[in-house]
Amino acid sequence: MRSHESELTANAPYIIEEFQKKVNEAPNEIFLVNPATKAVITRHLADTMSGRLYAYLKNKGIGKECRVMICLPRGELCYIAALGILKAGAAFTIVEDNYVEERINFIRNDFECELFLDMNIFNNAMCEESLKGFEKASDRDLCFAVYTSGTTGNPKGVMISFGNIYSQLRDFEMMYKLSHKNTLLSILPINHLLELDCGFFGILYMGAKIVYIKSLNPKELTSAMKEKGITNSVASCTLYSELGRKVYYSNGAETNIKLTRPADIEIFKALLNVKKS
Repeated sequence: MRSHESELTANAPYIIEEFQKKVNEAPNEIFLVNPATKAVITRHLADTMSGRLYAYLKNKGIGKECRVMICLPRGELCYIAALGILKAGAAFTIVEDNYVEERINFIRNDFECELFLDMNIFNNAMCEESLKGFEKASDRDLCFAVYTSGTTGNPKGVMISFGNIYSQLRDFEMMYKLSHKNTLLSILPINHLLELDCGFFGILYMGAKIVYIKSLNPKELTSAMKEKGITNSVASCTLYSELGRKVYYSNGAETNIKLTRPADIEIFKALLNVKKS
């Protein structure tokens, strides 16, 4: 596993502190909606459930510099689990419970996790008394790890520190001034770096609502966006083209695209203009 370093931001507000402020200001504001499971989770409920996991982890001796692997069904429980682990000051990585066993085992060993958080553990944790507060991690502490798909060999892990997250959140906040009035559509895999940065940490930090949609069917997505009042989303340009949305490509932006060959840039440009036949 290789380290991913960036400028540290020691003066940035701590993520969990910002979330706790949002809970105290408006506990009944919606935090997350999952139409597939009909789950509607308020800030207060998210705080309570993650506090139960925090209590469980603390009783098990899981805290700063510890690593937890989340292996839960894709959906709202992964967000609650990640929040509880952050409260404990520990680090996490996420795999979906329908991954092949070989891949799960490889990532579990490579990440050197001290707790494997599956549905049995999660359900046991929900029996705990919710614990208030949190353990504050430092900029250099590991926050989470993301893994590649492993299509060209074993999955490769990249470590992301709390300092990395603060730096990226500042950029995200400059681009999108989100608040409780905004609703973000979450469609990327939960263990995707962009989804975690913007669709999880960004929401914790700025207080918007997440609507989690698993389907990538254009008609279903368009319907959900209208029904749930989606104001923002993080997705690929190709997906927006598929939805019939106009995609703007600025001059010179191709110099910032890290691709392997010059021909890939031309392919990328063509994909932005593709239309369904």
